Amino acid sequence: MMHGRALPRSRLEQEVLPALLPAQRWFADKGRPIALVRLADAAAIERDELQAYYATIEVELATNRFETSGASAVRTYFFPMWSDEPDDRGERSFGDALANDAFALALLDDVRRAARRRGERGLFVAEPTKLLGSLELAAQPRVRRPNVEQSNSSVVIDEQIMLKAYRLLQTGPQPELEIARFLDAAGFRHTPALLGWIDYVDTAGDSTALCILQRFVKNQGDGWSAVLAFLERSFVQRGTGTAIAEGAAGARSDDLAHFLERMQTLGARTAELHRALATPSGDPAFEPEAVTQSDLEAWYERARSTARSGLDSLDRQLEAAPLELHTAARGLLGRRHEALARLETPSLGSLELCKTRYHGDFHLGQVLLVGHDFAIVDFEGEPARALSVRRDKSSPLRDVAGMVRSIDYAALSALRTPSAAGRDDAPSLRAMARDWQQQASRAFLDGYRATIGSCISYPSDPLWGRRLLDLFVLEKAFYELSYELAHRPAWLGIPIEGITSLLDGEQSTDDVPAG
Repeated sequence: MMHGRALPRSRLEQEVLPALLPAQRWFADKGRPIALVRLADAAAIERDELQAYYATIEVELATNRFETSGASAVRTYFFPMWSDEPDDRGERSFGDALANDAFALALLDDVRRAARRRGERGLFVAEPTKLLGSLELAAQPRVRRPNVEQSNSSVVIDEQIMLKAYRLLQTGPQPELEIARFLDAAGFRHTPALLGWIDYVDTAGDSTALCILQRFVKNQGDGWSAVLAFLERSFVQRGTGTAIAEGAAGARSDDLAHFLERMQTLGARTAELHRALATPSGDPAFEPEAVTQSDLEAWYERARSTARSGLDSLDRQLEAAPLELHTAARGLLGRRHEALARLETPSLGSLELCKTRYHGDFHLGQVLLVGHDFAIVDFEGEPARALSVRRDKSSPLRDVAGMVRSIDYAALSALRTPSAAGRDDAPSLRAMARDWQQQASRAFLDGYRATIGSCISYPSDPLWGRRLLDLFVLEKAFYELSYELAHRPAWLGIPIEGITSLLDGEQSTDDVPAG
């Protein structure tokens, strides 16, 4: 039985939660009408004068007239709540407990004590690692919240602990949590160390991850911000005529060399991650598996399906694209047969290769600058995909492709910043950005290939290494095409240009040494 003041279930389900949920930035179903909200389970948690609750809720979404299925979608969220004292009418106000510093510290206390809190239908279970007990925290730890938009909610405690609460829940092993355990055991030191976690265990014994606690990594920002800042500085230097001893990218040659050295380091760290994930451990969830012809056919079919979907969407929604992109869009549509022919499945032949776990959502925003090095973070995979898909094994070159495309996005995104937009020398800036993109990609791939060595998940044949990388880069670019059509038509030019360059061979990795 739940201890503490009982929750007014009926009022929460009918009034409070339907009003609160759409206002939360992490709520994944904004814009869709809510048919029903159910309080799935809850357990009281008290600290000092705080009255709060662990809570999981089920949200039933009304189908709209464009959906073919008659069944409403049901989503489960983690929405811990705080409560104040009753007013004159005996009613209490409720809010998101993760916005309350005392609640964040209460969660930390639960993890430290390996607390078990029983709800009405299941158990909220907290578990610490040994490392958590070794941390020395202030008597009154400071709590702050990173100022970033995200699908989850994070707080930093005493500048030593990053506590992340998962909001949209799926039952089963959480990739970020199990990869953190695996990498700690494998000795990989370029990702935050695991400190603990909180699960919800239902009556059937099935677990759902609610929170993860990791060592907070002091950093100078993420890779995406660093790239944009570097390119903006380069644009300003060119615009004011202050650049001296320029490299081909338009930046001071020493600045450019330093940045390319960082990109090479990022490639090396990525390879070290993939080597760690290829370590045999006896754990079926991580044990490397031989790639078969069927695997290869599935990889190429997924890429073809992604390409067909992107091209079909572009054909249907061409008028929604900015007018200045219509010529390029029609040009790409005219190359449909050529694009799909590039994605025909080759024979595996005598190639011996293993598939492993990998990051799954790898881009410049997922790496943090730590001095002259990097830390790799956020191993959830793509949140929109099912847990089973995010835990699949595949070629880790999918991560490499994600970073190559992220570098391309950063170069073209920099042209939209205030330091570049609307300038008279726009063609010169575009050439600078493109030149930087090519050099940065080459540096990243050089670092990767020099470090991956004879890893069982990387093809020993350089031709196969380039072939698989080209496959995954092209698939990623077609995925971006569909995404931008659906969410940011003004950005459509980036994937169109990327796909066109790939088809033209301008962004092929063939000219990159195999290491």
